[in-house]
Amino acid sequence: MEPNQDQQLFGLNIEPVTKNHLSDAARWAKFLAIVGFIFCGLIVLGGIFAGSMFESMSSGSRYERFDNSDVEVSTKGLGAAAAVLYILIALLYFFPCLFLYNFANKIRLLWYLMIRKA
Repeated sequence: MEPNQDQQLFGLNIEPVTKNHLSDAARWAKFLAIVGFIFCGLIVLGGIFAGSMFESMSSGSRYERFDNSDVEVSTKGLGAAAAVLYILIALLYFFPCLFLYNFANKIRLLWYLMIRKA
């Protein structure tokens, strides 16, 4: 038996300094993931708000052209498109936050297993 076998996990030798760095990384990863989840929610709420604002302003506008003819500009559907775009951006932002949160939990679990084994 090797003397450092109790510090090995899955065949890797992890020194105490490295354990501390992994613990700090896990704490920051969890914090940043939670902040990211909060921002995802705010982006969704902002998308719903922007969609309702665009829909309320979408009554159509009349513009006078240079030849004195009227042109009606329709903005119907702009609110729904804005809301869908915001929600897609939030969904795209959600998955990196989820992976970061899973990383933090798995590093913490690894930390507890190393502490328990030592």
